[in-house]
Amino acid sequence: MIAIRRCAGLLPAGLVVLLLLPSNGNAGGSKPDVHAPSLVEKVTSELVLIEAYVTDLRGLVQVDRRVIHRAMANLRPRPTLELVSRWQDDARSGLHSIASRADSLSRFLQAYTRLTKLPPPQKQDIDLAELMQRVADLEPRLNVKVVSGPKTTIHADAAQLEQLLINLVHNAVDAALETHGNVAIGWREQDDSVEIFVQDEGPGVMNTANLFVPFFTTKPDGSGIGLPLSRQIAEAHGGSLVLMNRRTGRGAEALLRLPR
Repeated sequence: MIAIRRCAGLLPAGLVVLLLLPSNGNAGGSKPDVHAPSLVEKVTSELVLIEAYVTDLRGLVQVDRRVIHRAMANLRPRPTLELVSRWQDDARSGLHSIASRADSLSRFLQAYTRLTKLPPPQKQDIDLAELMQRVADLEPRLNVKVVSGPKTTIHADAAQLEQLLINLVHNAVDAALETHGNVAIGWREQDDSVEIFVQDEGPGVMNTANLFVPFFTTKPDGSGIGLPLSRQIAEAHGGSLVLMNRRTGRGAEALLRLPR
């Protein structure tokens, strides 16, 4: 017959064990093996193991409860305003970091676009003296001296050439401010070209190997495209751009050569 038992005290309530107990007779008329363990003995052995497992679990739960209780007792409640203030500070700091990274990424993408998508120059006649004076006036940090040369008209893209010179003057002023020096710009005529110079009284160029490598910069807020873009503009006009230490005096000199 089939007997149903509930193992009270051993298993959680509701867990029912079905025990298959042999009937008084045997199905085949054979004599039962008195030495073989009965089904009841097997199930009882399994229940003993389950009881030990449940006991261990109960012990672990009790230990965890005591640990949690002691940990909670050691906590000191903080005023709500302090928690709110700390949350606001953390949130403000996090948002500032996100905004800073987004701004850096935006500037990088803009720089990359400018460097890789420089349009062909739209050339027109430009009065070089007027252009040089306009570039000098655009620098707000230092009074840039304009060394006048001969009256010269060049055929170039005014916007691109102005951007090139602004980059050179900006770098020169950065260097000059480190030593409280000056910056001068000017031009002179060569045989078949015009040479524009930008001179500064800064510390000079320590390493010229990476000057025109895109996105290489030693400035904390630099983009690393000023000089590469300037050289690209110069070459698009059939000219050249170099940067070196001055032969006389301290500082560096940028030389831009353009065809006349």
